Amino acid sequence: MTVRAISTLSIVGLLAAPVGRPVNAQTGPQAHWEQYKNQPATPQPDQHLTDPAIVGAIDLHAHHDPDSYPRELDGFDVAKLARDRGLRGVVLKNHWTETAGLAYLARKYATPGFEVFGAVTLDTAVGGVNPQAVRYMVDVVGHLGRIVWMPTHDSEHEVRYNKESRPFVSVSRGGKLLPEVNEVIALVAEHDLALATGHVEPEEALQILRAAKAAGVKRLIVTHPLLDPQFTYMSIEQLRAAADLGAFIEITGGGVIRGGEPSRRALAAIRALGARHFFVGSDAGLVGRENHTDTLVLAARALRAAGVSEADLTLMFKDTPAFLVNLPVRPSQSTAAGGTVWDGVFTEAQASRGEAAYGRSCAACHKEDLLGSATAPALAGEAFFRRWNESTVDDAVQTMKSSMPQDAPNSLEAQAYVDIVTYLLKASGSPTGSVELTADRDRLKLIRVTSAPSR
Repeated sequence: MTVRAISTLSIVGLLAAPVGRPVNAQTGPQAHWEQYKNQPATPQPDQHLTDPAIVGAIDLHAHHDPDSYPRELDGFDVAKLARDRGLRGVVLKNHWTETAGLAYLARKYATPGFEVFGAVTLDTAVGGVNPQAVRYMVDVVGHLGRIVWMPTHDSEHEVRYNKESRPFVSVSRGGKLLPEVNEVIALVAEHDLALATGHVEPEEALQILRAAKAAGVKRLIVTHPLLDPQFTYMSIEQLRAAADLGAFIEITGGGVIRGGEPSRRALAAIRALGARHFFVGSDAGLVGRENHTDTLVLAARALRAAGVSEADLTLMFKDTPAFLVNLPVRPSQSTAAGGTVWDGVFTEAQASRGEAAYGRSCAACHKEDLLGSATAPALAGEAFFRRWNESTVDDAVQTMKSSMPQDAPNSLEAQAYVDIVTYLLKASGSPTGSVELTADRDRLKLIRVTSAPSR
């Protein structure tokens, strides 16, 4: 059976052929949303639920109106609800159009001072994996776009799994990512956005993560891989591989509160990998289901009842989502009082100085890419955090002084060692801030190294 799929950016090409529909097959619905347009559903009343886990939380997956089928609330009302229940922020999600513009309007007219962000999903309505769609989202007034989703409901995987005859979007061919996928990844890295893998095959998701890590993307999301097989459906081994690449794994509130296999898989994954590799988003918005904040509260309660600690709930509902939208983690805690390497405790300029010093004094053994050699260990990412997790920045600096450079330990200025450590932290995903980190050991001893944003 011959199939044509979206694989170029030619608008003429998109309009000229029944893209993604099997030849000689009976024509079915040509858009995913058609099945939902007239689906009867009784709206769920707001339960006015609250929980400490959602106070300060950020919902990275909030569906809303206007959409191509009815949603429970429009974007303004989603933002108001989140603000009124104590959330810190929300990302508005639409499968078919960018939402950075709506985020700008929500901030201006509905919830001034509240963190509302937008995103873009690379489904058929924006031309598939279309770098221009990303560029537009980035440049929308306000610059509030934060997440780029690879194809979701229009992914080749989902369309084929459901045996549908409608247009789809491919991300790979012959085992290799398409050129436009790599172009989008480069844009995500350039603008320090978060990249979400969408509803692709598990191996495609891992390919995307590998390419993104190589391109310098710091904020990586595996899109709800614990739900149903028509989405990305990963084993524990595949989830571990994604986490080793620095990705954070999405758990949807709806998947947790409805029980069944998605809930069991989510709990098993948290226990196997640790909560530091996960975050919880509502994925709410369908008419007839709980609203966004009620979904988050019920999910927090279910996870707590299953044995998840308060510290881990804070990680999954607050700290990791903040990192993924490039907000400071735990804004209520002053970095002057200590904190962790996820609190923006060094500057961009300082990390750049550290990179130069590393190149002069360390790269010969540990390599320019920080991946190490047969005689020197890797110094960034998972390797760095495995070595220094729950230590302090001072511990890392003093160890480096006593052993590096290999032929002349303790030969650099004290500040140069601190700068090198900040470069390693930045290369491992720690965010920059507005105040430089000095060689004051009393200060360095107060800053903990943790393997992910933590309480």
